[in-house]
Amino acid sequence: MIMSKDCESCQKKLVDIFYNEENMNNEVKNHIKTCHSCKEFFGRLYQMKDIMDKAKIEPSIEYAEILQSFKEVEIIKEKRRNLFDLILFIIISGVLLGLVALLIVEKYLVEIIYFQLVMYIIIPLSLPVIIKIRSLKEEYNERY
Repeated sequence: MIMSKDCESCQKKLVDIFYNEENMNNEVKNHIKTCHSCKEFFGRLYQMKDIMDKAKIEPSIEYAEILQSFKEVEIIKEKRRNLFDLILFIIISGVLLGLVALLIVEKYLVEIIYFQLVMYIIIPLSLPVIIKIRSLKEEYNERY
């Protein structure tokens, strides 16, 4: 049976209404009045509830699927964090390269050597801090 987009959207809303996740609005009420299949679908939801209440059957919970969904969310979050780190790296690198280019254009060659010396000292000293922060983030992500 081929459903229209309106029916498909309405049936999704009806499921949300059935589980009290959404309130019945006029659009859905009017659609149910005019569409026999959606009215029948909504009625079947309540029939199924009555059958399950009489049989005292609880719907099964697929913990594996839920866990997989959470893992997928964590992967997406990690990709966003990595993207943010990459953008930050590109910006900082661009600023530093721009500063060096400006010094070259202005013929401050001695300052370029000082700049390089400072960078050769600061970057290695900051690496342990950066690595420690990253490892703490990874430990936290593994725990939770």
